[in-house]
Amino acid sequence: MQRLALTLLFSSMLFGCAGYQPKDIFAQSREWLAQTSDGAAANYDDEIEVLFAQPYIDPLTDYINQHIDDERRAEPLRKVSAERKVRCQEIADKYLTRPL
Repeated sequence: MQRLALTLLFSSMLFGCAGYQPKDIFAQSREWLAQTSDGAAANYDDEIEVLFAQPYIDPLTDYINQHIDDERRAEPLRKVSAERKVRCQEIADKYLTRPL
């Protein structure tokens, strides 16, 4: 019984290798990677929209600190940093006009 199982296992392994076509596999991998990287950029845009929808500065600062080393997020980090700067300036202007 074990011989039969081993023979079937070995035969199926050989058959699987016979159908191996590396060009197709690599092309499919490239397509998949391209799709996932485009999807990641869209996800970053969604993250930024959620961040910008709330009025606070701390979540923006936390996002920057959390992802500062991620090179893939360079553009989203620039956007978040610019928005944080604008919000900080608005608060500074607000308190500048207040009496002490």
